[in-house]
Amino acid sequence: MKYACGVEGMTTWCSGAGCLPSRPDVAEAMDVESDPVWKVHSEMTSIAIPWQLEDTCSIINSAYQNFLPLAVSGELSAQEAMQQADEQANSEIANAD
Repeated sequence: MKYACGVEGMTTWCSGAGCLPSRPDVAEAMDVESDPVWKVHSEMTSIAIPWQLEDTCSIINSAYQNFLPLAVSGELSAQEAMQQADEQANSEIANAD
């Protein structure tokens, strides 16, 4: 784990997998700023916010796990499934307090 999260390991992984590194020093080592596609993503990290609210990530995950199979099977459209997952998650989060 230490290697994978270190500069060398993350550089190897991100370069091979084509993903943006989470470490600024790795982004610098990979020179992501020279690639116009990666540069846009890299610049957005300065204004990014977490998509989960506090410790509700498991609630959100469960809601999407409940409805994704229905979209894949065709029982619901993708839009319907995501809307219902959002409604379930938001309801559970509101009632979790």
